[in-house]
Amino acid sequence: MYKLLELREKYKVIYSRYSMYIDAAFKFFIALFGMITINSHIGTMGVLENPLVVIIISLLCAILPKTLGAMILMLVIVGHMYAIALEVAAVILVAFIVMYLLFFRFTPKESIVLVGMPILCMMNIPYVVPVILGLVASPVSAISMAFGTLVYFILSFVGSNYNEIVKIGADDGFKVLELFTEEVLKNPALYFTIVIFAVVLILVYVLKRLSIDYSWIIAVCAGGVAQVVMFLVGNITIDMSLMCSTLSAILGGLISVGICWFLQFFLHSVDYTRAEKVQFEDDEYYYYVKAVPKVKVSAPNVKVKRVKAKPAAAKSSSSKVAAKKTGPVAEKPVRKPAAMPMEDELASEMLRHKKETADMTLDMEKKNVTSDITMIDSDK
Repeated sequence: MYKLLELREKYKVIYSRYSMYIDAAFKFFIALFGMITINSHIGTMGVLENPLVVIIISLLCAILPKTLGAMILMLVIVGHMYAIALEVAAVILVAFIVMYLLFFRFTPKESIVLVGMPILCMMNIPYVVPVILGLVASPVSAISMAFGTLVYFILSFVGSNYNEIVKIGADDGFKVLELFTEEVLKNPALYFTIVIFAVVLILVYVLKRLSIDYSWIIAVCAGGVAQVVMFLVGNITIDMSLMCSTLSAILGGLISVGICWFLQFFLHSVDYTRAEKVQFEDDEYYYYVKAVPKVKVSAPNVKVKRVKAKPAAAKSSSSKVAAKKTGPVAEKPVRKPAAMPMEDELASEMLRHKKETADMTLDMEKKNVTSDITMIDSDK
């Protein structure tokens, strides 16, 4: 647990420094996966399937805002549908324009859901989307999930009936439009899936806002279980094979719960053992507050100091290597300081004696001068 907290703090530091590049890389990979998903299901226009064109469109989506990037991918879908039937492409284009004008123009952050929802549906883990949005967004995100689910059903319809659609579209485009309406817009599985995702999103949103301990974990588990149960009921009552099977619903629900639990650890790591309840009042209200401290760990600041070998140490090591090769080397005798000769001791003693004698003579002369001055004063 401590290592995960350290990892979270390191990620925050790295993201704060390079957020612009990380966001651009994230949008590039989302757009790349989106292009691959679209081309693998409804790839009918050869130009859009060119790898160079795929890379260019992904780079363009990485540079542009999220809403415009999502609309570019939607235009790619329209381009592929145009190669099949003009009438179907026109209907889908009108639907995408309505999506943009009424919703995504005002909520640009939700456009990532429009692109990510079909990709996660192809990976059989769409159950993670409503739980994550319930934790980090609001119930309004149910609209973007509904549009993303519609896009997935369009891709699945064209991918599963590709040969038939191409054959009918060559003769009569309106028949393709009728088939599209019958298989997608009148499909009860589409509306049942949209309702399930909306209910789970609202359930997770309400539970995580409750003033109870471990509310986020409870919300994640409840959302995962509710999805699995409702999709199992849907498989029994109506045909939900396009969306999920019984086994994929159970496995996908478990995987989604694990992913969301890991995400909530990074977004909402608190210590409920140190929670406090505070009560205070002012002139108009009483306030009952529950304060739960966040779990914070400072990222370790490790500094590596390089120590270079000193020349003396290198010299001693080279001498040891040479000694191993040539054999033992005789040690040089250490010279001791020579003793002072006798004549020098006598000379220094004589100088010291002369200095003491001179000092005594000087003191006596000073005393004699002082006594002479005293006698002269007394005679006067």
